Amino acid sequence: MHPNPSRPNFDIPLAALRFGAVAIASYSCWAFGSGVFRTQAALYSACAVVFLVGGGPALHPSVRGVVSPPRFSVYFLLAFLAYAFFWCVGWFGIGSNTHGEIFGSMAGSAAFCRLLILLCKRPVPALPCIAVFFLFHTAGYYMGEAAHFALREMSPKLSMLAWGALHGMGIGAGAGYLLGRIREARSP
Repeated sequence: MHPNPSRPNFDIPLAALRFGAVAIASYSCWAFGSGVFRTQAALYSACAVVFLVGGGPALHPSVRGVVSPPRFSVYFLLAFLAYAFFWCVGWFGIGSNTHGEIFGSMAGSAAFCRLLILLCKRPVPALPCIAVFFLFHTAGYYMGEAAHFALREMSPKLSMLAWGALHGMGIGAGAGYLLGRIREARSP
């Protein structure tokens, strides 16, 4: 079932803004935590914790009435862990290059979307949701990277936060689309 075309759908922009704020908090670990997080593993873990703790509450409004906030936070945690696993397989396994980034983005997008659809128990076609999530996520990631490189000479910390904001807005927009479809679908 497609979202109701007669009703404005603000899931995408609102989820983008909410998750963008979570991503700024997460990327703050990178921008301001160099004295605290001495290893790459510690830094990535801190960033992940911020996403895991803040992501569910930020995105729950898009599925209000479908699943309770605590349950959705658990669902988000599981889906984001799956996304992060595949992202890390791409980044660390294939390489910190475009091939690794694209693999991580595609496999992570597929895992994130499939898990949320399954856990929310709504009959939503996965392929369009995966495609939209992948496109928004990847666009946000690469626009963030471009902003980072454009701003880093002027303000290294601002450049890191800009990458986080745009990457997070991409993830949030993709999640907003997915969660809007889940909310609009009828229970089986």
